[in-house]
Amino acid sequence: MEGQKAERPETDQDLLDTQKPAERTYLDELYSNIEKGKELYPQEPYFFIEVFTRQDKIMLRTLVSTFVARITCPTPAFNQTVYRYIKSEDVLEYVWTVPSNERCLYYLKNPISANEGERALIGFVHDLKDGTLEKIARELNHEEYQAGLAFVQDNNEGDIYVG
Repeated sequence: MEGQKAERPETDQDLLDTQKPAERTYLDELYSNIEKGKELYPQEPYFFIEVFTRQDKIMLRTLVSTFVARITCPTPAFNQTVYRYIKSEDVLEYVWTVPSNERCLYYLKNPISANEGERALIGFVHDLKDGTLEKIARELNHEEYQAGLAFVQDNNEGDIYVG
């Protein structure tokens, strides 16, 4: 076949070689933001680390994460992970992860196709859909609860709102 380049399939070892440095970088950045939060909010009993993850525009198989230390629990959003750091206990508490809008829609339509690692995400997707995550954020911020976030899908028949 002319013009086609043979691609070497990724092996499990290739994936591990790629994944381990990425995990190390993620954890390094997470702990760095804990230290920043301690400096930014010395009087607060706890603070939050919000992580936004997106796909790199050039290197499509690469995920880029942006970390932000903040005093309030953020409003749930797509491509977001939230942690709470409790200073008195020196504990990092995992609060939630919300995948992309597309992945949320996929999980809602195909819950049984999720692998073991994705099953926890399905719970967060349902919690996002029914407003539970919004309620948790408001409670952590000592605010009143309001309605949840909607998923939007275009299926060539117009927009469908789920949630």
